[in-house]
Amino acid sequence: MSILLLTMCHQADIEWLRRWIAHNEKFAKNRGDLMVIMDGYSAEMDAVAKGCSVIKLSLSAEQRSNFDRKRLIFIHKIINSFLNLYRYVVFTDVDEFILLHPDSGKDLVSYLDEKEHDGIALSPVGLELLFQQNDPPLNPDLPLLKQRQYGFLSEAYCKPCIVHRNIKRGHQHKIVGDKWTIDNNIFLFHGKFADENLFEERRIERHKTKEKYISKQHRTWDYDVAERELRRVVRRFLSSEEEVLSPRTVEPYLVDFKREREETGRVSFKTIGRFRIPEELTDLL
Repeated sequence: MSILLLTMCHQADIEWLRRWIAHNEKFAKNRGDLMVIMDGYSAEMDAVAKGCSVIKLSLSAEQRSNFDRKRLIFIHKIINSFLNLYRYVVFTDVDEFILLHPDSGKDLVSYLDEKEHDGIALSPVGLELLFQQNDPPLNPDLPLLKQRQYGFLSEAYCKPCIVHRNIKRGHQHKIVGDKWTIDNNIFLFHGKFADENLFEERRIERHKTKEKYISKQHRTWDYDVAERELRRVVRRFLSSEEEVLSPRTVEPYLVDFKREREETGRVSFKTIGRFRIPEELTDLL
């Protein structure tokens, strides 16, 4: 079965890019089936992505106007184009990592190959990894989940990123007008809040980009908003009862996510729970 794994990154994302490539090349036939879109680039990024399929962008201030919307259209066109060549295109941000729970008894590629579909895309269960007060910075030479073993469910990151039919309308967190389903055997681990130092480096880098290129009348992702979100979710997380992460333990929460999405047509940024990642997952990422 053929699968293309796609991401987009900045220079500030270099450490996440190393980990993204190391993780995802396990699912690819070769490194050419990993596609990296570089928003700005450097010799270091070239070296890290050696052997991958690479698209390099050098955008003007005018091109960056209303960039979030333009980026989405660009990504969807790439996904739809490569679905002519691949059975699946999996698009994740560079700090997002997909894992199949070992209770399925399969590897991810075999699982997707045998999957019967109800809709145009699959969504993994989105889990935000969270650094604890005394956690050291992430060591790039150690598995991520051995260093960060707690997180919380995020409705927004239960997103349709495993695509097998053309996307007509939607954004990164949902598809409009076509059915997509959440598969609670597949997990997406999001590293935005996993390392305090990396978070701060990315916040500073994105501020520089925003000040240089983005006009005030255009909305774009704001890491100051994310910092306020982090403080809020930490307070809620610490007061939640601990559960062990598994397809069974997340199911009741997914029922609520699915019902809200069907009733309102919207995807919220609701976060729920306090989950410990079990040992059978910690060696896999």
